Amino acid sequence: MKAIFEKIPNDIRDIATLIVGNSFSMFIPVLVSPIISRLYGASDFGVFTIYLAVLSLVASFATGRYDYAILIAKSRYNAQHLYKIAVSIAVAVCLFLVLILILFDEKLLSLINVVSMGGYIYLLPLNIILFVIFQAGQNALNREKLYRPISVSKTIKAVVTGGIQVGLGFLGVLNGGLIVGKLSGELFSSAYLTAKVSKIDNYLSSAFSFKRAGYLIKKYEKFLKVNAPHALVNNLSLSATPVLIGYFFTEDTVGHYGLSYMVCVVPVQLIGQAFYQVVSQKVSEMYNKNINLRDYTKETLKRLFLLAIIPFSLLTVFGPQIFEFVFGQEWFISGQFVQILAPFLFVVFLISPLTYIPLIFNEHNKSFYFEIALFVSRVIGLIIGAKLSGVYLALILFSSASIFIQFLNLIWIFSLTKKLK
Repeated sequence: MKAIFEKIPNDIRDIATLIVGNSFSMFIPVLVSPIISRLYGASDFGVFTIYLAVLSLVASFATGRYDYAILIAKSRYNAQHLYKIAVSIAVAVCLFLVLILILFDEKLLSLINVVSMGGYIYLLPLNIILFVIFQAGQNALNREKLYRPISVSKTIKAVVTGGIQVGLGFLGVLNGGLIVGKLSGELFSSAYLTAKVSKIDNYLSSAFSFKRAGYLIKKYEKFLKVNAPHALVNNLSLSATPVLIGYFFTEDTVGHYGLSYMVCVVPVQLIGQAFYQVVSQKVSEMYNKNINLRDYTKETLKRLFLLAIIPFSLLTVFGPQIFEFVFGQEWFISGQFVQILAPFLFVVFLISPLTYIPLIFNEHNKSFYFEIALFVSRVIGLIIGAKLSGVYLALILFSSASIFIQFLNLIWIFSLTKKLK
């Protein structure tokens, strides 16, 4: 048995380690979601979805994306500094966000049509910092090929988040139960990852050199100047979806979209991230050794396709029936939303593990152009659909535009893989 295991390629074993760990973190939300959908109403999911959209949006650029440079830093000394640079920038951004909330909280809540969120909006800065610490910790462990703690941390996050959301739901804390559960999951998982990172050669306690930090900020400035705006636009195009749905329709409609997002998009992101963590480390290593990436990329695409084709086909054909059976009749509409979004999510699943390739070839600008095109086409599709018909046409146009732009992006990324340094 040991001999057979040793014949499996290292990257497959690493991906398997992450997916096995991620399967627990995916299984738990799927397990508790039928309970949560019966404890919380569509409006509660609507508020939570807007909260997640803002969290994801700010967290996407809060570090200046220097946490992603950790992976390609050639020395651990540089990686340690990049970790601290990323977290420090995020803390500064969140302090500024606190000031904005103090001055304009009511206006902001009214603008995004979630006045019922109330004081829970003040949890956002803390949640963003915890999310950033979690992300930076993952990248640090990924660089060291320590995949088991990454998997464990995601399981901790899922268990704590789901447990507290269910518990508060039973206690009747419906308005903020989902938000508090999310924050608690980030707190415990980021604390665990930080403890693991601190054991790597004094990763956190080592001396900090401002001179070295200045050098690294300059060296990897494209992560701040190009990749951070890129990530902002990427998340803005996703975050704009629930915000625009809330603007044109109701909190309940946002809630139906929110459940479909939680049940289908989050697992896609978790599995895709498992591949991304291994693929990004592998292609960085191959690039530094001047090895052509085409064959490896082709094989990765094949694995992703075979893994995803059956579940996404089932969601496309039977989405409404699956949601009605699992979550109750009230959530049939969420199943219809998933039915529309499934083809788009399939393409996202294929491309997301490969999005690190343009970064190692320093193709930040062109990658950013694709993101701008994706954002503009999504927003236009949502607005036209909402104006002409309703939420269904809006999501159809959103999904169609996303598939078209992402497919062109995938072709371009694949064309890069034949390049060497």
